[in-house]
Amino acid sequence: MKSTLSIAAIFVLINAFAAHAQVSPVSVRVEQVASSEAEKFSHTQKRSLKISVINAAAEEKSLKVKFYFFGKDTGENDLLLLEKGERAVRVPARETVVVETPTFSRRSIEEHYATKSGGQGGPRLGKKVEASGQRIVGHGVQIVEAGKVVAEYFSQPEFKAKLAPKQ
Repeated sequence: MKSTLSIAAIFVLINAFAAHAQVSPVSVRVEQVASSEAEKFSHTQKRSLKISVINAAAEEKSLKVKFYFFGKDTGENDLLLLEKGERAVRVPARETVVVETPTFSRRSIEEHYATKSGGQGGPRLGKKVEASGQRIVGHGVQIVEAGKVVAEYFSQPEFKAKLAPKQ
């Protein structure tokens, strides 16, 4: 009984070790640079990312930095991939390289009533203006080496699922 238990314990340990993913020496840190402008019913968002790619390995790494901006149509709840891009980067051994994305902007208009005076104190006339445009709700970054994702960050976990191919 004791030998069977020992063999079972060794088997579990071997399988646990084999199933354990290899830890990458590459990591990523993401800082969002954000600004917004608002007028009466109009909002403009501007977003960019400062992506720090950290190489803890003893050799230089040639990597691809992929970045994504996610959003929603005004008045809707469906998540959209608004913008994406990529940059090739060489990160020296035990160094950090900062990659800055272009600034992306989106404008949205809230649903409202455009009013104009009826003149001479008369009633105000209003025309309904529908909500339009898009708003940015988050971002994601993937670091790719030789076609394999070695590090990633998404501001919300569900954003990664938006990148999965449809089946």
